[in-house]
Amino acid sequence: MLAAVAGCADADACASATATLTAPPPKDTATLAPTYTAAPATATPTPTRGPARTLVDVANLPRGEWVRLAGMANARAEKAVAVLAGLIYLPAGAVRGATFINPVSDFAVFDPAANRWTALPNLRIKLHHAMAVGYAGRVYVFGDLSDCEDCGSAQQDHVYDPAAEAWSAIAQIPDGRIAAAPVWLGDYIYLVGGQPADPFDTDFASLLRYDPAADAWTAPAPMPTMREHLSAVAYDGKPYALEGRWDSIRITI
Repeated sequence: MLAAVAGCADADACASATATLTAPPPKDTATLAPTYTAAPATATPTPTRGPARTLVDVANLPRGEWVRLAGMANARAEKAVAVLAGLIYLPAGAVRGATFINPVSDFAVFDPAANRWTALPNLRIKLHHAMAVGYAGRVYVFGDLSDCEDCGSAQQDHVYDPAAEAWSAIAQIPDGRIAAAPVWLGDYIYLVGGQPADPFDTDFASLLRYDPAADAWTAPAPMPTMREHLSAVAYDGKPYALEGRWDSIRITI
């Protein structure tokens, strides 16, 4: 202990130095109290939009940048989307209205190369939380939530033929689900998970497979967990289920 004190000439001096080192003066706790300074108030910035472009060279868009394109005639939420032959189709959805959900039957297509929206023949029923897939030259729309008092027992699953500009009825989903994730894989269209049209029923873990050639539904093996409002993608010959929620609880798998 004494040898650790620099400049130690004798035992008394070393003892005095050691006492000084091992007994520091008491700290002034008042000076150690944390202090907080409120950040100066700043105004919330107002979002701004850049000018819409009337002509966009899709093949030469600037990398790493967002480009604002032409807007829809009527902004919609809870809508489906499908891609077919270089065009983007948006069937149905909901718009702001007197009620929280105001479904519509609107149908439109966006041409990215021309940066232009075109209205198409409406669906036969108003739908929201629908599912859509572009396959074999047609747009398939599935859904069972219309919130439409005058719809009666109208068929709610349809296929659109762009060449004929007409809708046709197809075999209806056997269990009437919404908010599932549609996937095109091989010769089939899969609906992964989903939510019952009746919100008090249990969410789906099941997987449905639609055969367009036979216009028929089958049910392959279900998922390990039920989920709705999820995403799904086909990759390497398999459908992958991503994220989602169950009974409004967010899950990740």
